[in-house]
Formats: sequence, structure tokens, C-alpha cells
Amino acid sequence: MKPKSYGHQLLVTVAAAFPAASHLFVYRDARQVVGSFGRHYALQQASGAPERAPPCPLRMRSAHVAAALRTHAPPPSLPALAVSFGADWADAMAHWKDEAAALTGGRTLRFDELRASGGQERLFASLLRWAGVPVETRTLDAMRDAAARDSQEGHIMAGAADAEKRFLSDESAAALVCWLRTLSGLDADAVLPGSLLASC
Repeated sequence: MKPKSYGHQLLVTVAAAFPAASHLFVYRDARQVVGSFGRHYALQQASGAPERAPPCPLRMRSAHVAAALRTHAPPPSLPALAVSFGADWADAMAHWKDEAAALTGGRTLRFDELRASGGQERLFASLLRWAGVPVETRTLDAMRDAAARDSQEGHIMAGAADAEKRFLSDESAAALVCWLRTLSGLDADAVLPGSLLASC
């Protein structure tokens, strides 16, 4: 789940337009999201890019996250980028949780599950079955080959797997966790129901 894309804001619209479509919500720990994108945007701003807009309740898809934003100011120790991306994470997670039951074939996948090498074979087979694609050796080989490549090679995000440790201090990370729990009722490392691996 990439909060900067705001894809979750179109969830209900897309589901209504394509009722037979299946939806897979890929998400990750909020601290990893904020750390990774925070570092990326901080580097961009250092080179002269405009600042990211602060979170706006009117932009939120989750009604209770929007309401909480109006009454719960972010902790002063949080960098502005952490506030912006954290609010987007809370909105996306809460919105999916609210709407998932009404979706046809709605499933979830934690980013950690996606990256886990030990369960990769099971993940690939589950993805194919979920998509209605035959599980064949050549297809699995192609997926293994794609997974072995660094999709961020040459990009500013390359090598940023532990970016949250460099962007967020321990104090800021702890403050973020508490604030997001207030906004969404979810912990930063929340596990959403409907795991693809549990259903395929």
C-alpha cells in the first residue's frame, strides 16, 4: 500500500463500476511506510521540491479518521512528513477495514508476507489461484525471476529497507504509533483479516 497514490480513495467507486472484480489490499507497518516515504520526500525537498500538504479531514475516506483528525492534533515531536503519511496510512487501513466485507473476493497481504523468502512458493501459488490463473512451473519460474530483481535499482529509494530507522527517532516512532491508534483504532503493525495466504 502506497499512501502517496491515494488508490484507496477510489475503492468504493471502482468496486461499484466493476462488481465482479477482486481486490487485493497490500499493506505494511505504518512505521515502515512513514520511514520509507519520509526519507524519500525529505531528500526531494532538500533538492527544492515543494513541501507535502498537511493531512486534511475533507480528503479522508474514513469518517472516523476524519473526525479524529479534527480533534486530535499530531504530537509536536512528529516531523511534518510523518504526520502527512501517517494520516494517509490510518485512512487507508480504516477505510479498507470498513469496506472490505462488501467487496467481492477482497483479500489482504502484508508487505512482510510478500517479501518473506521462505513462504514465497506458497505466496506465488496463492496469487495465481486468487487471480484464476493455472499454477504452472513456467509461470512460477517467471515469478521467481521477477522477485529476485531489485525493482528500485538506480532509484532514490534503493537500499532504503531500514529507512524508518534513519527518518524517525525512537521518540517520534513511539509518538506516531500512539497517534495512529487514536486516529484509526489500529496499531502500527496491525494485521487485517482476510489474508490471501489463509484463503488460497
